[in-house]
Amino acid sequence: MRHSQRTRAKVIKEFRKVGRVDLACAAAGVDRTTHYWWMKNDPEYRKSFEEAREEACGLLEDEAVRRAYKGTLRPQAIGGGKVMMVTEFSDQLLMFLLKCRNPKVFGDRREDTVHLDSQLSVVDILRSRRQRRRAREAAEEAAAKAAAITVDPQPLELESASEEEQEG
Repeated sequence: MRHSQRTRAKVIKEFRKVGRVDLACAAAGVDRTTHYWWMKNDPEYRKSFEEAREEACGLLEDEAVRRAYKGTLRPQAIGGGKVMMVTEFSDQLLMFLLKCRNPKVFGDRREDTVHLDSQLSVVDILRSRRQRRRAREAAEEAAAKAAAITVDPQPLELESASEEEQEG
């Protein structure tokens, strides 16, 4: 089925409102696979959709900021069934906002990050680690063998004593 530009524009308009491809396509009467086909084959549609995605992300971020800073009202029962509205703040949303906006201070820190001076492929890194591990294992094995060898000086002395007896 061939869809008009108006149908494509409706998908984008609905996406701006809801931020979900499935709901936007359903509202426009289009199958989701059609949307993905347009994304792949229609540069103009893709550009318009990416702009709509940025807009939808902005709305989500605005809502996260609102919930983190201003909170949301929720009912809370007190004592004898009396209900009052309480403002509830979202510490989790605030944490994510801080991580996003100031990652140097609030971002996740990973100690297992590999810092490379030059560009190495993953294969080169793994090969280097394997070689170091094998060298370490070989050194440990050689040290264990050396420690297992015991020198007993007694037999050497006996041999020298028996040689003296034969000479004498």
